[in-house]
Amino acid sequence: MVLGFTSIVLNLTNLIPVKPINGGHIAEAISPIICYIGLPFILYLLISINSLKGKISLFIVLEMGIYEIYNFTRKYKNNSYFKLDKSSRIEFIVIYGIMLVSLAVSGIYLYTLFDFNELFQSILRYK
Repeated sequence: MVLGFTSIVLNLTNLIPVKPINGGHIAEAISPIICYIGLPFILYLLISINSLKGKISLFIVLEMGIYEIYNFTRKYKNNSYFKLDKSSRIEFIVIYGIMLVSLAVSGIYLYTLFDFNELFQSILRYK
């Protein structure tokens, strides 16, 4: 259960729409506006996380995200490479939404079903 929950959280984190991670590549195909949604979310995670390693890695992702979004916004206006037809864009939105919703629902379900604090403590006892 702990491994399943951890993989769900990692997958959800990977789908945050900021360019250095995979969600940013998906958002780049859909619209540059979606990329701006990910930056405040990364900033919120940076403020709320307690571990120093997590803060450092999120800070690096935030810096790279700001740089990539700036470059992408500039390129998006001038380059026809980023323009998708309407059916492809809708397909990307639907698949991205299904992935997000299914991971969020399964994560919430597992979190409410089991007491993960007790599970993590029992795993940490066996070093």
